Amino acid sequence: MRFLHNAATAARHPTLALDYARWRIGQVIGRPLLVDGVFETRLAASTYSDLRSTRGFVPSQSEASMIRSLSSKCPLFIDIGANVGVWTVALAAAHPGAHIYAFEAAPSTYSLLCNNIALNRLQNVTAMPFAVSDDNGVLRFQLTEKASIFNRLAPSKESAVDLHRDRFTGVRTVEVSSIRLDDFCDARQIDRIGFVKIDVEGAEVSVLRGAERLLSRRAIERLWIEVEPNNLAEMGDSVDDLATLMTDMGYAFHLLQSDGSAGPAVDIRRQYSNNMVAMPKQARSS
Repeated sequence: MRFLHNAATAARHPTLALDYARWRIGQVIGRPLLVDGVFETRLAASTYSDLRSTRGFVPSQSEASMIRSLSSKCPLFIDIGANVGVWTVALAAAHPGAHIYAFEAAPSTYSLLCNNIALNRLQNVTAMPFAVSDDNGVLRFQLTEKASIFNRLAPSKESAVDLHRDRFTGVRTVEVSSIRLDDFCDARQIDRIGFVKIDVEGAEVSVLRGAERLLSRRAIERLWIEVEPNNLAEMGDSVDDLATLMTDMGYAFHLLQSDGSAGPAVDIRRQYSNNMVAMPKQARSS
């Protein structure tokens, strides 16, 4: 049945079938098909599904402009939910004088992240096999059958809503180590962070609650945060929770402009995009 389904898909989408054939041949002959990232980076993926999703997560022109414009005054960046390293390698390639910490909790995805760091010969990245949350310890982590981009911490709050999305069909649960960003930085005497990217499939509020000391000091210059109501709801949080937390910490959300700068501050309870810039309120600028 799988063969018949794949044959029918190929007949409907010949371009997709050709692309899959190229990927498959590359796997067989030991020359895997790579994704072209920004700043002349390249990325490998372990499955064809992940190859396609990796292509979709390569920073856009406006996102690449934002990355390039990050301040050199605080050359330390953190990628939380790094997956295979699309943003990690972009940050490292655009800012060779900066250091990047990349967090990825899923064991197999972490291995591929490390491979992509090596593939691009990056010496300024430290990969960390941890989940970042509001607790130090061991947490349950879901590995999905569909694609690694949907891997996430297992929902644990009573307020979590099951939206019955098929992305979690065949999910496998493992235990992973977790750490609070505040404690990670304290242990390494990290006082300020130039940029933090957070894409953790709905657990963004938990990540930020684990960074409240940093945020209360406005010690993070800029954040790039996924804002996805369904993902948040499935983890027991909401856009309102995210907005309230960041407002209380003295941060405002901004839409990203086409030139990579931050637009006027917006209330994400009324206006948002899938990813948003967050900055200290007094830092109203590009």
